[in-house]
Amino acid sequence: MNTAEHAAPRIAKATLADLDAVFRIVQETIDTVYPRYCPAGAVAFFKAHHSSERIAADIAAGKVHLLLSGGSAIGTVTLDGRHVHRLFVLREYQGKGCGTALMDFAEETLAAAHGTAELDASLPAKAFYLRRGYTVLRSVSQETENGDHLCYDVMRKDLRPVLRADETLEDLQLGGLRILQKKQGFRYGMDSVLLADFARIGPGDAFADLGTGTGILPLLLIGRGKGRYCEAVELQPEYAGMAERSMSLNGLSDRVRVHCADVREAPALLGPCSVDAVVCNPPYGLPGTTLRNPSPETDTARHLDGDGLLPWFRAAHRILRGKGRLSLVFPAPRMLELADLLREARLTPKRFRLVYPRADRPANLVLLEAVKDGKPMLHPEPPLIVYEADGSMTPELKRIYHLEGDSD
Repeated sequence: MNTAEHAAPRIAKATLADLDAVFRIVQETIDTVYPRYCPAGAVAFFKAHHSSERIAADIAAGKVHLLLSGGSAIGTVTLDGRHVHRLFVLREYQGKGCGTALMDFAEETLAAAHGTAELDASLPAKAFYLRRGYTVLRSVSQETENGDHLCYDVMRKDLRPVLRADETLEDLQLGGLRILQKKQGFRYGMDSVLLADFARIGPGDAFADLGTGTGILPLLLIGRGKGRYCEAVELQPEYAGMAERSMSLNGLSDRVRVHCADVREAPALLGPCSVDAVVCNPPYGLPGTTLRNPSPETDTARHLDGDGLLPWFRAAHRILRGKGRLSLVFPAPRMLELADLLREARLTPKRFRLVYPRADRPANLVLLEAVKDGKPMLHPEPPLIVYEADGSMTPELKRIYHLEGDSD
């Protein structure tokens, strides 16, 4: 076996001896990818703009870098001050993490020297940069020689550390999505993951998350292809700020808007009949019945105030469109209490799934869907058993966590 062919790709500064390789990567990528997105005049502009002479000048200035695999050049990026230019990957290597490797290198390099990165994003690349947390500064439309228009976006990303001393950044193992969490304090748990799997939200639906915390449900739902846009409401400013930063970090600021507000204010903020679905992982603790947490933030996240959940459900009813769905998770022993509150808010329980820690244990959670002004008819789903007798995950839990291929 030729070990060089299987070596991990590496990035090296280009020399003038690499000019032909860089020029070939740039021109072949433009020829094979850009005609699908750009008119002929724009394609011709790009090819002329990335001329051999310009590339040679940038190489001589030490600005050009190559991604090498097995001794072959497969991608390139140019760094000029805080600007990222000329990032191209040969078509046969696209979708394999090569562009990500080049951008990781570029951002690491620019973070130390400048703290920000700027770039001009062509239409084929814009979605990639949005996912990396870049924001659009302005959109440009430029007429080419034959009258076609070249359109691109000027984008920027703050590369300064997003983490604060009391926070962690956790990989959700879901399409590269990450979330900010407190080292000490309220953190998301399995109940949010189960709810994201249970909730029926179409890919084109607008939905709201009441009590979003640090934004776990919008991330889990969008990561599963559920929902086009989310309005997330969180009472506590610190957690709302973390949710906003998590969305920016994942390039989702254009799809998830975070409101720092009381859930009761949701109808005024979002408008009546404004969303197709609502999700909610509400506080469970009742006043006077459970021990309070010494952390004010955690206590607020886990305990209801004196009005209980009825104001939450009334707010959900007002923002839902006709026959819209509310999905939530709640302690199973209090299922009847939950159903009574939902019906008082004119939300009819329609579907539920009981969650059992083990097959021989009582249910401890219920996943429930209620429909706005629906007719009374309740549909049970098969029970969800979390762990086998030996403590290993059940096949159903592995499915929910996208671990079907894992072996014990």
